Amino acid sequence: MHRAKHSVDSCKHYLNKCDRAGYSLLEVLVASTLMVLIFACVMRSMRLGNNSVETAQITTLATQYLQDEAERVRALNWNGILNLEENGVFFPGERDHFSESPIARERVSITRRVSDVPDFPDMKQIELEANWISHRGLPSKRTLILRYAKDGIFDYYYATM
Repeated sequence: MHRAKHSVDSCKHYLNKCDRAGYSLLEVLVASTLMVLIFACVMRSMRLGNNSVETAQITTLATQYLQDEAERVRALNWNGILNLEENGVFFPGERDHFSESPIARERVSITRRVSDVPDFPDMKQIELEANWISHRGLPSKRTLILRYAKDGIFDYYYATM
């Protein structure tokens, strides 16, 4: 009889141990909630990172388009500068080497304004402005200002804004 009682006690001890070996429903819910929150934070960070990359890409492209147009203007002589259109808008996709970029064709436009510099009759100011719509739908722009002097040693000066 003593043996039977011992085996029942050991069986109860074994069952109680097995009941405590798994995770409770509350622990599983807390762990699942924590994993979902971490996953949501990671996804948000990835989206913000992708937005930053796109912003940097379009800003760099717009700046390159401005620099390309500035170099084209710089290569002109004084008569070429005088013959530039006063105000002109063009799209980088209209140029052969920019046609490969779908971002350029769809979103960036370049505006050129040519004006006289006050008190300097032999100097022209050429303002180049790139305009585009950001990934958030907001208008953005980058401006490049050139000053070109007739027969000057340093006939080319630019600043960005």
